[in-house]
Amino acid sequence: MNVKINKLILEIPEIKELFIYPSCGDETNAMGAAYYISAQKNRSLKDQSAQRSLLGTEFSDSEVEEALRKFKFRSPVCFRRIENIEQKIAQRLAEGIS
Repeated sequence: MNVKINKLILEIPEIKELFIYPSCGDETNAMGAAYYISAQKNRSLKDQSAQRSLLGTEFSDSEVEEALRKFKFRSPVCFRRIENIEQKIAQRLAEGIS
């Protein structure tokens, strides 16, 4: 988790790629064990599990909408789908609207 050392390692000419696991807690022991066993069995995890671990579980739009409809909120909640939401957010930020 030392950014300066990681940068120096990546600058070594023989190093073509460097992946630093994005956590330094106990959960990395389990990931390390999984990678170790995978390497012993000549399988590759391709770092996909590490990349996806940051994102959490995936849900479709319809699953999210269904969960919102079923959840018993303390007060009324409205939701709607906005096309080109990134553009809309950028516009609102530019206008100073939160």
